[in-house]
Amino acid sequence: MKTMMEARMINRVKHGVKLLGRGSDDLARVLNGKKITIEVADATENAIQAIKATGSNINVVYRTPLLMREHLFPHKFHPDRTLKTPMPPPKTILKLEKLREKGLNVEYPRAPWYTDNEE
Repeated sequence: MKTMMEARMINRVKHGVKLLGRGSDDLARVLNGKKITIEVADATENAIQAIKATGSNINVVYRTPLLMREHLFPHKFHPDRTLKTPMPPPKTILKLEKLREKGLNVEYPRAPWYTDNEE
């Protein structure tokens, strides 16, 4: 998202960027065999299929509004201090897991007491 903002592809980001599938037919031609990694807040099914068909990845990283500002404008924050990512609320976890089921790579902090009960 930061790179898209710096390239002036988007003007402002409040809650993230949703990747839409419009123009997905031309994606393979534009990428010309190159693999890319895109970080977004959400994506449509057509967009996911088009990106996966080229061998590229789509990542979703959970960020609070403050963490989003730090990601987009790091020069406005103290360089010696890093903000910690809090655990998302339960509704947000459900949303992130639905995105994972769509085929996106989702990252968010897990609760220290939570285990997947896998052995």
